[in-house]
Amino acid sequence: MSWSDIFYPDNPKRREKVLRLKAELQECMSNNFRATNLLITAMNKHLGCSFPQIQIINTGTINENCQILIESITKIQEKLAQIDQKLKEELEPEIYQKLHDANLPSDVQKNLSKLIGPILGVMATVGSIVLITLIGKGIILTAMVTGIGAIATGLIALFSLAVVILGVDMIISAIVGAEERDQLEYAIREYEKALKTFKPASEQYQEALFDAITKVKHMDD
Repeated sequence: MSWSDIFYPDNPKRREKVLRLKAELQECMSNNFRATNLLITAMNKHLGCSFPQIQIINTGTINENCQILIESITKIQEKLAQIDQKLKEELEPEIYQKLHDANLPSDVQKNLSKLIGPILGVMATVGSIVLITLIGKGIILTAMVTGIGAIATGLIALFSLAVVILGVDMIISAIVGAEERDQLEYAIREYEKALKTFKPASEQYQEALFDAITKVKHMDD
């Protein structure tokens, strides 16, 4: 045990808490990337899109990874808006309204898929209808962008996503005692503030996408 830890016995606990909070945020970010990639795969298959998979940058800052997510989700939103507008223009109003009914019987969904296929230029399936119905409303994606924005614009955005442990080691080697305590407490406050908004938004986003994609797979089986 260092002299610093003897005089400031709570510093080791603070270091552990910083690392724990960092790991929690990193897990949220990683799961968001995974969920988004699953959505991208589904949209490419069922709606004829050509979105590339996104990759987390573990050595990058939180902000860099937030921007990757925001850019990808924004492009998905724009594509869904284009699809929706095209269907609205080509379909009869009554039929178009049915696309946004999440409780349609499977036989009606199958008939709808036959109608939208030629319009979108793809071999549409019931899975295509499910994606348009559940994701096309935009609520899920908009909420996630808001959650990401909450941390992308904060001071924590400059923190490294996965190398915080090195940052803590550098803090320990460069400063001791009260200064280290202040640095650690600052990091704890920033992580807790970010997670308060980002974690629930991430969980809702992931759950909604996994639910939609599960339904897509179930409908196409």
